[in-house]
Order: sequence, then structure tokens, then C-alpha cells
Amino acid sequence: MSPGYTLKLQPAPGASSSGPLCSDDSSVCSYLSDDACDDGGTGSQYDDCPFGTDCTDCGPRAGGTAIATPNDLDLIPHVCTSCPVECNQVGVALKNPFNQGPQLNAGGCLESMWNTGDQGLAVGACNPQCNTWQCGHDGGDCSLTQILDACRPDMESDAARLLSTPGPGGIAPVEFILHEMDPFRVALDDSTNQWAVEVQMKIGLRWSDPRLKTAACVRVLNQMLTLVAGASNADRLARELDRQLIWTPPLKLNGSAFTYIADSSGAAPGAVKNELKSSEFTYFGAANGSNPWIGRGPTNIVSGGTASTVCTDCAALNMSFTWSVGTVPNLEFKQYPFDEQTFRLRFDFGKHAHAFSCDALNTDPRSLLAIKRSANDLQSLLPSTNEYLLKTATSAYFEQPTDPVLGAVLHQCDLVFEVTRDDSIVFAKVLIPTIIIVYIGMSSVFLSAADHSGDRAALLGVSILISMINLERDLGLGMLTYAMWFDTFNMFQLYVQLVALLEGYIEHKLVCTGREAECLMLNKVWTVYSLGLAYPLLTMAILVNGGMWGGSEGLAAALYAIVAVGAVFSVFAFRRLLQRDEKKRQYLAKKLSQIDPTSQEFEPVFKEAFEAHDLDASGGLDSEELRTLIKAVFGKNRDVFASAMDLARSIGSATGGTLSVDACMDLFYKLESQGTSSQTRRVGMQRQKTVALKQRSKSFGASMKNMFGGSRKNVEPKIEPATETVTTYP
Repeated sequence: MSPGYTLKLQPAPGASSSGPLCSDDSSVCSYLSDDACDDGGTGSQYDDCPFGTDCTDCGPRAGGTAIATPNDLDLIPHVCTSCPVECNQVGVALKNPFNQGPQLNAGGCLESMWNTGDQGLAVGACNPQCNTWQCGHDGGDCSLTQILDACRPDMESDAARLLSTPGPGGIAPVEFILHEMDPFRVALDDSTNQWAVEVQMKIGLRWSDPRLKTAACVRVLNQMLTLVAGASNADRLARELDRQLIWTPPLKLNGSAFTYIADSSGAAPGAVKNELKSSEFTYFGAANGSNPWIGRGPTNIVSGGTASTVCTDCAALNMSFTWSVGTVPNLEFKQYPFDEQTFRLRFDFGKHAHAFSCDALNTDPRSLLAIKRSANDLQSLLPSTNEYLLKTATSAYFEQPTDPVLGAVLHQCDLVFEVTRDDSIVFAKVLIPTIIIVYIGMSSVFLSAADHSGDRAALLGVSILISMINLERDLGLGMLTYAMWFDTFNMFQLYVQLVALLEGYIEHKLVCTGREAECLMLNKVWTVYSLGLAYPLLTMAILVNGGMWGGSEGLAAALYAIVAVGAVFSVFAFRRLLQRDEKKRQYLAKKLSQIDPTSQEFEPVFKEAFEAHDLDASGGLDSEELRTLIKAVFGKNRDVFASAMDLARSIGSATGGTLSVDACMDLFYKLESQGTSSQTRRVGMQRQKTVALKQRSKSFGASMKNMFGGSRKNVEPKIEPATETVTTYP
């Protein structure tokens, strides 16, 4: 007979054949004084010790003067000796005449019952008396249903013990590990306007629970608590009820509790259901040196030391699931599309658990996160839309959250992703087209205010409407009660175009009031300032405020300052250039009136005067520009001016109302041939000579007076020929 089996019944060692049996013999009992009776007798929780040898926990056991009668001894050969040793020990305890009470007729798995046919049962049939975990459920003859029907009531009656938290101090060390994870998905619940994270992953939990080795269903716990993929709703409910017979970590993900029961929320087809796909339960029952704890193992938070490096009496759950949970905290989009978000998946194992492996998951080679990091593949865990990027290579990590008062929250473990949006998508699809549209609208400044004021307003109006549509664009971010950077950007585009529209109106009013020179100068200055300086720099500053190019506040402030300085300089330049051009036109007109059209000097001066009066640089003088030039030259003689204008209209009628430089020169040649130009020029020259003679006479008279002491003598002054003085244009 193998060691541990009993055939001959006799008192326990050291016990008297008369009187009570009571000893604490450490040589045969390793579980002394642990508040649990271990001698297999009446009221005991365990049968790890011989009868009567755990006296402190079990109390005295009744003995007897007679060990056994002949009839009693006839029962001894029937005790099972071919079954597992635990089954034999139960049978011996039930048939032992030294036990308390009338045990001789109690049930037990006998040799004739175990794994054989007996009591009218066929060979291979399940014998109820052998359908216990100690007897291997009749050596495998019992079906899972028969086993569960027999052991489940015992588990239910033992629930108070099995449902309490295992571990020292009422704190159960729980090992948590992430095995698999698909890219998570971010979705908006339109009904609640709340963001959710949808995850599909496989995680593992392990914890030590020595009580399970004596649970009535210990041999079928794996089948009893395992949820297979594709299980029916009835099977899910049955497994959930069985799961509630023992302690398991009460897992929650972002506050949503895990259960085997099917999701009954009525989710639409294709929507994520919060339910387990499968859950594999395994009870190892002993130390498994080939699977040590992750990291340094659990720390005994009662004693402050490391409890063990290997999981003893280890239970494990490997769960695969899809789950949709709210984001913590809710997402904020004030800087969209340059926003940075933190996605936090919080695994909560219950306040009586210690998730000791949390920090080790960042480096342990069995952790998915460590595997992905070593392969430089953490990006594969982010949404497959590629709209998010990890801020840094270490922006995906596990950590235990902290409470400002209590410190580290040991029963929780957070999986954190710190990401920034890939702004290149929005930049290419939205921002760049918007900037192009605004530039197209503002390019209306190149249209003449005199001829195309309506076209300018229409072009700006179209771009303003597009900007307003962008302002109302649905970005798929839900109903927001605050302004975003994107709103600021679109409002800026709108305001810029409104300012451009106002500037066009001012140009139109200047033209209508005959102030074309001011209109054209305003147009030139505004074109350079708005298109070349203000709009691009202000757009860059707003982009920097959003987060581009490092989001430097100093750079943005510098850009704003440049635009402000440019505005002041543009006002100064407008006034300065306007005055300079007016002086230039006056100077050239005066000089032109004094030159003979037949001289070589006439043509270059005329061309310079032509360009000065060609305000819009069109290469031709329209009626107003030609009128200004003719008036500057012949304006003092109304008859000559009228004759010149009539001739100009005659020439302009053949050229569409605009005279080129050659046509203008023809005009002056015709005026010369008619004598009008020469007459005017001779009158002007004679007037200048007369004025010069008078000035020289006065100067000569004053000199004579000084020379001769004021005496008057008839001295004929010498008159010098008059010379024409040419003033250099400043």
C-alpha cells in the first residue's frame, strides 16, 4: 500500500485508548494553532492532520475503551485504497470508531465503489459517495454536470469563507499584465455629448488563494469558471453565478465593472458591446517556479517585506474583451487642431487588492508595452486613423494613480497615452485652402478702383462667405461651449477680409471725389502692407499661438510687434510718397513747358513727365491723367488749355480714350505746329526774362548808390543776357 493510505484503524500516536484524544503534535501536523481545525474530525475545515492532533484548534476528541468490535473491523477492508490518498483519509475518518458520534454508518467512498460498478451502478457510472474532490469525482466517472450538482451546494455553504479577501491583513496581492491590445478608438456619444475610448485587449490576473485547494469544486474550478468564446446568454449567466462563489478581483475599467453576463444595453449593430469575449480561469494549486511573479513579486504591506517571488496556490484569469468607457478626464479641444490629449485607462481591482505589478509592466519583458517599446512600435496602439501621435517615445506607460491625501492608490493601475494631434492633416485639408481662399479674395486689390470697384467687392464677398462656412464647419467634436483656436483662426480670416472690403470702399470714394493720386497711392501701400506683411505675419503668429513651431509666445509677440511697426511705417510712407510724387509732377510739368519740342532734351523730359502722370502705371494716360498733365503745362492760358484738351479728345477717340507716350508726344507736336505751344512757351520765357531784368536793375542801382555815396549820375548799366535757371528735382 502506498504511503499515506490507512488499512488498520487505531488511535492516533500518543493518544490513549481510553479518554479524550488531544495533542498538538508538530511532527505529524503542520497547521497547529492557525484558527482552523485540520484533523478531519467533526467540525473540521481541513483533514491535513491525524485525528486528535490539532487540539488547540479542534478541541479534545472523544476516544473509547474498545478500539473496534469484530463487526467494525469487517468494515476496514472496504475503505478505498485505490483512490487518491485524500479520498482514503476521508473514508478512514468516517469509518474510524475513535471519531465522535455514530460514524460507522456514515457515507464514504469504499474500495468497491471507486471507479467501479457497485450498488446497482454500471461500471463507469458516477457513484455519489465517491463524487467528491478528494476522490477525484469517482476517478473521472462523473460528468461535469454531476460534479457541479454535487459540489456546488457545498461551495455555496462555504461561500462566507471563500468570498472573503485572501492575503495578509485583508489585502490580496494581485498581479496584472497586458497581453494583447488592438489600436484603441476614440468615439463621440452623440446622445450624451461625451467622448469614449473603445478598447479591445487581453489581460491577465493572478493571485494566491490557498483556500481553493479544499473547495468542494476545486477539481473542476477551471471548467466551472471559464467562459468560452461564443457562449450563450444562459451559459454566461451560469458562469457569472459560479464566479460569485469564490473571491476574484472585482475588476473595473474606468468605473465600468466587468461581468460574464451579456451586454443588454441594446447596442446598435456594429457598435461596441461591453462584454467579455472569453475568460480562462486556471487554478495551479501549488508553487509554479516556471512562472514567477512579475517584477520583484508582491510586497506584504502588513509586514513591509517581500512576500514571495513565486505564486503559491495560484489562481489566474486571462480575459479577452471589447469595452467602451468614458475618457477620464473628458477631452478638451481649446487648441484644436494643435491639441494635446491624455487617454487614461484605469484598471481598478477593488479596495482590498494590491496591484503590485503596475510599475513593472513598463519594463518586464512579458508585458506588451515593454515588447512594443523595445520594437519601437508603441504607435501601433494608437487609433488607426493616424490623427494622433505620441508626444515622446516614453509617452505610453503604466502608473499607479496618486491621491493628494492618501498618496499612491495601490488597488489601481493606469495605462496612459499622452498624445498630440497630427496637425499636418488639418493643416493640409483645411488651413492651407482657407489661406489660399483669403489670398484670392484679397488679390482683388490689383483691380482698379476706378473701373472694378464692384468686382473687387464681389470677389471679397465670395471669400467672406467661404470663411463663414468654415466657421460653421462641423469638426466632429460634439457640442462645445467654449471657443477653440480653430474659431480664432477663422474669425481672423473673416476680419482681414472685412478690412480689405473697407479699404476698397475708401479707394472707391477717393476716385469718385477726383483724388485719384491718393487712391492709387493708398492702393500701392495697402497692397504691400496687407499681402506682403500684415496678413502672412499675423497668420504665422496665430499658428504659433496654436502650437506650431514650438508654440513660442515670444515668437508670436515679435510677429505682432512687426505688424504694428509696419502699420505705422505704412501711414508715414503713404504721406511721404504722396507728397514726393506731387512735387515731381509739378516740377516736370514746369520744366516741360520751358523746353522746345524740337530740341533733343524734350523727349526724355516728356517721357519722365508721362510716367509721373501715369498714376496707375498702365502705360497710357486716361482722360483724367492727361487732363492733369495738360493743365500743369498750359493751365495758365485758358485758351491754350482748351485747345489742347480738344486736340487730346480728338486723338483719344481713336485710341479708346487712353493715350500712349507716343500719342501724347504727337499731341504736343501738333500743338507746336499750331503755334500754341510756342506762343505759350515764348510768353513764359519773356515773363521770366522781364523778371530777371528788373531784379538785375535793382541790384545795379543799389551798387551805384553805394559806390558814389548816393549821388545820382547818368550811368548806363550793362545788361547781361538772361539765362534760364534749371532747378534740380529734389
